[in-house]
This record gives sequence, structure tokens and C-alpha cells, in this order.
Amino acid sequence: MALEGEELHAKWHQYKLKHGKVYAKDEEDERRKNLWQDNYKMVEEHNKRYESGQVTWSMRQNHFSDLSEEER
Repeated sequence: MALEGEELHAKWHQYKLKHGKVYAKDEEDERRKNLWQDNYKMVEEHNKRYESGQVTWSMRQNHFSDLSEEER
């Protein structure tokens, strides 16, 4: 599921509110949004495989969703 435009903005804003995320600079916010969006897509794709019985466990977004693999 590709998020774009208003939907992307709304979901990103909801994520930041839910997890208390605040970034000092617009550049950092954009970088974190891109990481979050990549992770969001990965979770959505995985959960489609879960729903079709291809994998046995589901995933969800959490407070680490705006971090890179190296930061987790």
C-alpha cells in the first residue's frame, strides 16, 4: 500500500502524536517520515502474507517505526 498526499500526511501526523515524536528540523522530520513510510509499507505487505496464510505471525507499527535498522 503506497501512501501519498493527504493520507500520508495524516497517518504520519497520527504516528507522531501517538508516540510523542517531535523533530527539531524539517529535514529530520522528512528523513524520519521516509523511514516510517518504508517500514509502514513493509508491515502492510507482511500482514497481507499473514492474512493469506503464507506466514504465521503479524506485524504492527510501533515507536521504532521511524528508525533505521542501524538505530533499532
